[in-house]
This record gives sequence, structure tokens and C-alpha cells, in this order.
Amino acid sequence: MLDYIHETSIVGKEILSDKEKIVGPLVKHYKTKDYRKIVIIASGSSYNASTTARLFMEKNLHIDVKVITPFTFEHYENNFLDDTFIFAISQSGRSTNIISVLKKLRELGRETIVLTGFPKSDVKHHSDVVIDLNIGIETVGYVTKGYTNSALFLMLFSLAAVNHREVLNYEHQIAEALNIHEEIIKQSLDFYQKHKSIFLRMKRLQICGYGSNYGTALEGALKIGETFGVPASPYELEEFMHGGYLELTPENVVILIDSDGKGHERTIEVYKALRNITKKVFIIGSEKLPEDEYVLRFNYKMTEWVSPLILVVFFQVLSYMICTDLDIWEKEQYINAFEKQINSKTEKPDYLK
Repeated sequence: MLDYIHETSIVGKEILSDKEKIVGPLVKHYKTKDYRKIVIIASGSSYNASTTARLFMEKNLHIDVKVITPFTFEHYENNFLDDTFIFAISQSGRSTNIISVLKKLRELGRETIVLTGFPKSDVKHHSDVVIDLNIGIETVGYVTKGYTNSALFLMLFSLAAVNHREVLNYEHQIAEALNIHEEIIKQSLDFYQKHKSIFLRMKRLQICGYGSNYGTALEGALKIGETFGVPASPYELEEFMHGGYLELTPENVVILIDSDGKGHERTIEVYKALRNITKKVFIIGSEKLPEDEYVLRFNYKMTEWVSPLILVVFFQVLSYMICTDLDIWEKEQYINAFEKQINSKTEKPDYLK
């Protein structure tokens, strides 16, 4: 898992350098009509990556972007007009719910477009168009480089689909984020070591973010839950103030994500107030954060719109280090039994075994 975390920026730089070729196929299909809305169908980390990229896409494309889970799309929310551009994402290409929703799209007379890390996977049998995310193989189920680079792909798609003066500026910011990725890993590892007595003993975690980093909170909670196995809940920062904080005890751990955006000052206020309840409150993010033992300030002049590419690193590192230090990588027997009975993916191909 840590190997893939380190590979993230290497793959990201390759995608950025060859962006026209990589995101070009999706741009081509998007430009066939004057679309007024985009719907992305995805699950798990692909859903989180899409949620992370959504606001960036809306900002650049100037249209509404919606992210829907496959089950909801298939059975409840699929009555979209022809001016809606619809595509699915499955990093593995083996998700049975994505395959099911592709069948539904064909029933609706829609073109079936899927983005995947494995173009030769089972989704190819159910898709009119299969587009390679170019994220490479990731054999570990707890995806890291796939999550970040799926979000990067969608961000670059939105930039390639328009032509305005901010494009080069955003691409420069993305390049800077990828360049500092290794330093972010190092700082995250150091911060973990400093506070690992808290992280190794936590029984409950709440993660708060705002803007695009609500997606980071979603992915952070998913990573901790699926690896460490403790309850972890994501919140939009202000929504946390409408009930989430009421469950807090001195034993709860809270991590706030700050991207130096509209919620910067509020994040600091919430941090100070929460310490009246629990001392196990942390902030990660902006270099503008105050110096404090429980604040992880990344030495990078980040922008709110690009920051999710690096702020997720801490949660990926945290998940890996906790499981490594506690040696809890092996799934319990009952988890394996559940996965065997309720398959969510098609049979694993030889190249993943």
C-alpha cells in the first residue's frame, strides 16, 4: 500500500505530461453535443474521487456535475435529458454494480462510456466506449494512487474541455502539488510517529472537510474504516456543527481538513472550541494554519481547488501505518466469508492474483 502511495505522483506526472492523449477520448465524446449537465456513476473510492473533483469540474465547465452511486442510478435516479453527459467509473473494471448500470444505460438507449484502470476487464463487454484512466495496476484492495489519479483525470478532463486563461495556471498548480507529493508523505509519516499513541488507540474518528475536501473526508473515513476497522465518519465542516459534535467525548478523535479556502477561519475556530471536549483534535493542511503540536502544516502554498491531490495523503499514510504497527492486515474469517457470499466484483483475473 505504501508503495502505491509513493507511486501516486509518478503516475500523476505521467498523466499530466500526456494529458491530451489520456483525457482526449473523453473530451471528444463530451464535445459531440452541447451538454448542460454531467452525471458520473461510481462506487467506493471512485465515488469519492468523483466527489472530490466535482466542484473543480463545475468551476471550469460552468455546468452542473452530479455523482450518483450505481444502485441509485439503476433503480431510482436515471431520468435525465439528452443534454446530460453520462459516464461510469470502475477502477478495477470488475464491479458488478457498474456492469449492471451499464446494462441499464443500454436499456435507456444511452451510449455506455466507462473509465477504468483495466481496459481489458469485464466492463469492456458492456460498454460502447472504454477509456483507460492510465493509473496502472494496483493489486491492493485499499486503493490509493488510483483514487488520487482518478480525481486528477477528471480535473484534467474539465480543463481540456474548455479554453480559458486559467487553464495553464491550474496545470501549473497541479504540477506543483505532484512535485511536493513525496515531501507530504514524509511530513505525514513524521506526524503519525509523533502522535501514534493516540491514533493506535482510537475507537472513533470523525473527519471534517469543506469544499472539494469534503471528498477527502469521505475517502479518509473509508480508508480508516476498511483498514483499521474503527467507525469513521466524514462531515462537511459546518454540517458537523448540526449534530456530529454532540457525540464527542474526551476519547473521540477528530481530524479537520483545511485548504485555505472559504472555511479556513472557521476550521481554526472549530478546532479551538473542540479542545474543550477532547484534546485529540487535529488539523491538517494550509501553511497558514497556526503552529501547534496538533496541527500538520504542509510547507506548500496550496490553492483550495488543487489541495485534495495532496491532503488525502495523510489519511492514506495513517491507514497504512496503523495496520502495519498493529499487524492487522489479514481479514478476519467472517469478513472473508461475507465477501465470498456477497460478491461485488467479477472473478479476479490472473494479473491481480
